[in-house]
Amino acid sequence: MNMQIGKSIDIEKGTIVNGEDTVMSSVLFYYVDENTHLHLKDTAYEYLYAFYTMRWQEDYIYSYAYQQEQNWADYSRGLSEAEGYTQKDASFTQKGYIRISIRRKDGKGLKDEDAESVYQIVEVEHTGVYEQNFTALQDVNREIIQTVDTIRHYQNENTLTFTLLTDSHMTVNGTWQDTATTVKAVDDEIRPEGIIHLGDLEDGTLEKVYCRYYKDVVLNDLRAIQPKVYLTVGNHDTNYFRNNPDILSEEEIYDYYIKDISAAGKTEKQLWYYEDYKKQKLRMYFLHSYDHKEPLRYGYSVQEISWLMENLDTLPENIANDIADNKERNRIIVEKYLHNYEKYGQTIVFALNKVHAIALNKLFNEKGKAYGIRSEFIISEVQDMITGITISNADNERKIEAYRNGEIQVLINVNILTEGTDLPKTHTVFLTRPTVSTTLMTQMVGRALRGSHG
Repeated sequence: MNMQIGKSIDIEKGTIVNGEDTVMSSVLFYYVDENTHLHLKDTAYEYLYAFYTMRWQEDYIYSYAYQQEQNWADYSRGLSEAEGYTQKDASFTQKGYIRISIRRKDGKGLKDEDAESVYQIVEVEHTGVYEQNFTALQDVNREIIQTVDTIRHYQNENTLTFTLLTDSHMTVNGTWQDTATTVKAVDDEIRPEGIIHLGDLEDGTLEKVYCRYYKDVVLNDLRAIQPKVYLTVGNHDTNYFRNNPDILSEEEIYDYYIKDISAAGKTEKQLWYYEDYKKQKLRMYFLHSYDHKEPLRYGYSVQEISWLMENLDTLPENIANDIADNKERNRIIVEKYLHNYEKYGQTIVFALNKVHAIALNKLFNEKGKAYGIRSEFIISEVQDMITGITISNADNERKIEAYRNGEIQVLINVNILTEGTDLPKTHTVFLTRPTVSTTLMTQMVGRALRGSHG
């Protein structure tokens, strides 16, 4: 039980208010039922509790009904108000939630050790377990079965299946536990690759410590169902809502939500990342699109867009190598040039990666002999996969000079000739690598726009 010194319970509203250091209270709510008993163990203290029934208004579900303290339980004043602070044991006659306030009987101020030893002061005894078989409800069970059947209809050995959630907005006495139970019932049958939650785990109206508590409840429940949980951060997750002064910093947002995620493209302290699925040759990006400090709060930062563009331009290694090793694709590239070599003239080829550059060069030289075509490749310093000889920057300069002199008709490279090198005899550029970058595309095509004829 988490107790906070200097917090007390407003007996009129059941809310937590600031008080003196002579009182400590549980800001969080604790579930009780007919099998729960409170017992004071240390008579140097006395306590009172506030009780909240499990009634809630129906419009909470169907509207943006953000309740104070993220609490959907209905405060009942009657069970401890009459006696106030007491040393008597208490038992409950119905299901609900409680908060407890504790003070010393002698009225002295409380210290941290008092809060830390709360279970030595008061004991909350549960003699039963609260169970509600939500999935056994007829409508819920029917929907679970239909969902499982639909997913299985489309699943095959190459299918990626995920459970997708958003806007959980966990509250006390809300519907989160029903959601988690339903997700588990479906996921136990379909065995998804992971769970994706697209933000707003809770309302974001509480102090940071309690924001984290509710976030942990949701994530722990999800990870108990499926260890692979991916998150994007929603606006409420930043704890800004309703002018909450306890807004999370970017470092805290990372620590609360992203830090424990395991993904291939996750970088320390960065709120965006990606995951690779090699079998399906798929990369999935998880982006961050909210900043309360900006006038236009929704959107992507320049840093994030730059990161995205860079990564979209860099294929996952297994996909890049599959493309590089595609013999039919490579054959089409080479034969396209050879069948039009008189028109194309000196040509620069931008290859996908080093493996691709070496493979294309070998094919150009094998098939180009009959046409008097000579090819070379330039890449950053690396050992030639075919000859075993290390290719240095000096080797690259020698090949570039031979191309300038017309001794080489085809010069293959990997991002070396995108800018800065003047090759005026170039007539044609082959782009055999993908790009989403307008700048990079312009740089590559620009190699043929500086020809000797203008």
